[in-house]
Amino acid sequence: QKNTTVQADYKFPYFVDSVIEELQSTYNLSADQIFGGGLKIYTTVDPVIQSAAEKVFANDANFPQGMPDMQVEGALTITDQASGSIRSMLGGRNYTTRGLNRAWYSKRQPGSAIKPLVAYGPALEKGGYFPGTVLDDMPVQYDGGNGKIWAPKDDDGAWEGLIPMRYALALSRNIYAVKLLENIGVDYGWRFAKERLGLPLEEVDKVLSLALCTTHVSTLDMASAYNIYANKGIKVTTHAIERVADSKGK
Repeated sequence: QKNTTVQADYKFPYFVDSVIEELQSTYNLSADQIFGGGLKIYTTVDPVIQSAAEKVFANDANFPQGMPDMQVEGALTITDQASGSIRSMLGGRNYTTRGLNRAWYSKRQPGSAIKPLVAYGPALEKGGYFPGTVLDDMPVQYDGGNGKIWAPKDDDGAWEGLIPMRYALALSRNIYAVKLLENIGVDYGWRFAKERLGLPLEEVDKVLSLALCTTHVSTLDMASAYNIYANKGIKVTTHAIERVADSKGK
């Protein structure tokens, strides 16, 4: 992303953009109603958290070095798990223009954060699997199609042998997650993550490598899914708006 900055004339521009998007897409309000209707819009933003997040994103030292004309980007979504309220949202390091909010618009691979959503959680919910369930963290190969062999491995190139689930999760071991998804069934893990946690998975994601994050999601997608775990299994709708009143308070 080219480092082109636009100075917004109001606070928390990325969050405000998410509010406008919600007003249009969820409540079907027109631009005239939003900007010229005399509305009072009450949002879920926490100014302390939002300000702290913006301060972190404004510090170049918190990000890897990019190219001379391209910088490494970032996005953030923080929610309250019990209510689904979005407390903070940042769609990039520099505010550019309305319409590009990476927090909910851009889909990226979420890394190992996907494992509890497509493998560990589904396994515990299905039954027969426990934090102490032992699988063998050793080399394994799968048919990758077109005559290719897929051999997942970990970055350290090491193998832990017989390990329990809690240990595999704590160390984010790749082989364990793949074998666990294979045991419970790719279809089961895929349906759990899509239908129960709300991740925007596609048919093409219904493969073993899903355990190692071959799907693409936004920070809002991930926050919404993890909300359910933190909220003891109860799903709530994430939202940036508490209520909207007209000029007469209705």
